[in-house]
Amino acid sequence: MRLLISALSLILAASFASAARPEPSPTSSGTEVDSKVKKEVVAMEEQLGLAIAKRDIPVLEKMLADHYFDAFSDENALSRANTIARCKAGLLSFLAIEKELHLSPNVEGIVVEGLSRSRPTQSDDRAPEEQWIRIRRLWAKKDGRWLLMSQLRRRTDEEDKSGKDK
Repeated sequence: MRLLISALSLILAASFASAARPEPSPTSSGTEVDSKVKKEVVAMEEQLGLAIAKRDIPVLEKMLADHYFDAFSDENALSRANTIARCKAGLLSFLAIEKELHLSPNVEGIVVEGLSRSRPTQSDDRAPEEQWIRIRRLWAKKDGRWLLMSQLRRRTDEEDKSGKDK
């Protein structure tokens, strides 16, 4: 009887663990994202940009995963709550990928990466000149909908420095 209870406990624990993982992304091969998934993820990128531009907090809350984080270079990462608060205050800007857009499958979902131009704002005269930022976002499909899991941003001049060190 103890063996049966232990086996059932183990099966339940395994099923809960698998339910917490994002759904695997459907891809035609191991390295390419199929066209349907690509269209869905690109549409989510556009919807994210609109939600941030319009400060549409309910939509943004639905798009960001519970454990979402946004990291920029060596600075501390922003949590989901901090990101939403920045959006409410009008301090959050969306960096749309303008060059070198690439989607690739990942164990957790789909990675979207490329380059975005960061423009200085008129309200901050100390803002640096326009520069290119490398963006990497991870989208995962969970319960039939796409969620943004993370965003990593890095200045391209940091890549140049790290490439010289190697």
